Amino acid sequence: MGKLDFQVIVPDQIWVQKVPLSFLGMEIGTRMTVVRVSLDKLFVHSPTRLDEATKLQFIPLGRVKYVVSPNNMHHFFIGDYFSPYPDAKIYASPGLDEKRRDLKFQYFLKDYPEPEWQEEIDQAIVWGHPQFKEVVFFHKKSRTLILADLLMNFDENIPIVTKVTAKMMGIYKKVSPPLDFTKDVIDLPQARLSIEKILKWDFDKIILAHGGLIEKNGKEIFRQAFSFVFEK
Repeated sequence: MGKLDFQVIVPDQIWVQKVPLSFLGMEIGTRMTVVRVSLDKLFVHSPTRLDEATKLQFIPLGRVKYVVSPNNMHHFFIGDYFSPYPDAKIYASPGLDEKRRDLKFQYFLKDYPEPEWQEEIDQAIVWGHPQFKEVVFFHKKSRTLILADLLMNFDENIPIVTKVTAKMMGIYKKVSPPLDFTKDVIDLPQARLSIEKILKWDFDKIILAHGGLIEKNGKEIFRQAFSFVFEK
């Protein structure tokens, strides 16, 4: 097994691929999440670089049918998927079509799920921040919340430079939103409504792009991380 192989999160339903990613000089890593929907169709969240090894790993799981960028930061490799998967629907998150004018998006994520996956996956946009609008997904059967940057979970298993920076930002060994999100929310009532909508879902696990996975008690951890939207 290579270090970039897909990892089973929920047998026959959800897989992730964790890959290296450097941001502002820090190694933070990132994850792609793959969900099987409608028997053999694959829902690909926050796609990683599409090299030949990754293509081969998709094949036994099903057909790449839906590829989604959950926010306007997780777009670096989404362009890789247009040509190899001409029958796939590739979705832009709010504002990404303006940021990536080089890509011809035809599908756009909304504040509610698409008919193609609504029976298995729910979704919501987190509003309230002027630039950052993440689309959050909930896999109902496995009670799994799927995030990108909305929460981070950096523990001792990170490089020293990342550890130092995480400590300075107050997000080391503490599941929390990124600092710029908590500082720059301009519409708390709108953010609160988004978080309340997510908290109505019955989730226990949380898959996130940066840091360790949350295997249990995810709903309470999420509630605590966003307690600030209820306090003001």
